[in-house]
Amino acid sequence: MDNRFLNLLFFVVVYLLTASMIYLALSVGTVHASTHYNANTTAYAFGGTGAAGVWMEQNHVANHPPNTICNGQVDPSGIWPWGTQIVMDEDLLQHSSNNTPYYRRTFYLYDNGDPNCDKGLYWLDVHMGRYKHDWTYNCYCTGTPNPVCTPGTHYVNNCTDAINYGNSWRGYTKY
Repeated sequence: MDNRFLNLLFFVVVYLLTASMIYLALSVGTVHASTHYNANTTAYAFGGTGAAGVWMEQNHVANHPPNTICNGQVDPSGIWPWGTQIVMDEDLLQHSSNNTPYYRRTFYLYDNGDPNCDKGLYWLDVHMGRYKHDWTYNCYCTGTPNPVCTPGTHYVNNCTDAINYGNSWRGYTKY
């Protein structure tokens, strides 16, 4: 047999095996690019519809709008797509509509805020919810334009949760 034919045969076999393995890997699993950040995080409550046009839920977060300038630099997090998964390094305490405490670590990006970048690069704002026991009275939470309250029981107040969260330097991974 000619050496050129053997070389060509070897190339074709290696090429087909490699292509098959890549196809199999992509069809069986999901490829995720993830990056870890440490940043200032805050919390808010009583938010209605977020910047993505979806009704805010307790597993949602906000970040900077696209092209937000932070200390002379554009914040790269401003171009993350809606629905980006954020996994906090530590669990965050939240309260359900009946004031039952629970912990959450995974959130999804559906809102924007802090357009002046007062909070720094890669800032996140965790939506604590809109539940309030006395929801017809004083549905207001600092930093939330057009607040919306939802009836809750057992003296739940997600605004208090947001205030108690405060400003916190936390680590998280973006998927």
